Amino acid sequence: TQAAMKKSTLSYLQNLFKSYLYDWTRPYQHFFDQSITSLKLKDYQSRWGSCSANGELLFNWRLMFAPPAVGRYVAIHECCHLAHMNHSPAFWHLVESLDPDYRDAKTWLKKFGSYFLAYV
Repeated sequence: TQAAMKKSTLSYLQNLFKSYLYDWTRPYQHFFDQSITSLKLKDYQSRWGSCSANGELLFNWRLMFAPPAVGRYVAIHECCHLAHMNHSPAFWHLVESLDPDYRDAKTWLKKFGSYFLAYV
């Protein structure tokens, strides 16, 4: 059926996107005391990602529709929470050291992110 095909296609795209997330997070693991314990996609309605104290990284599956630089920024942002579980100046300094162009991605999310978050 068409519904099953849609679900199968979305599942395929989500698995493909997870491989990108692994590629975007793997190079930075050595920067942090805490290691990444798992990486999952979630159906968030108002956020792009999160990082738990035990090293679990969660990402909004809708992020796969954003430009790669934006997805990479969110992946780096969440990785940096492995070192700083806050948005302190030290956190942002670390983000910038790993992604010098992060402000462009942040601006893109502010400008266009709500359209993607609204997608069901």
